[in-house]
Amino acid sequence: MTATLTAREKSIQEVPDPRDSPRRACRDHPDPEIFDPISPAEYARAVEVCAGCPLADSCGQWAFRHREWGVWGGRLFEAGQPVPAKRGLSGLRKPAA
Repeated sequence: MTATLTAREKSIQEVPDPRDSPRRACRDHPDPEIFDPISPAEYARAVEVCAGCPLADSCGQWAFRHREWGVWGGRLFEAGQPVPAKRGLSGLRKPAA
């Protein structure tokens, strides 16, 4: 019996996990917590790191398709949805681990 994939499952499979790439700008960053920012300063530093990354677009796609939280590809995501810049960190509702 063959399982049929939903459209969402297929789209998830089409984007490689950017965390696996040795080309990502955030690899081996000395302060990985900035990508899960709790302050505007951390958010700004994460965006700076992502600005020069060749994988920024694919990171954003990954975050969207996998409902990620934090800074991905220079944008802030909440449950896979880009957070409007004007809202920033205020009201971010990350579930407890």
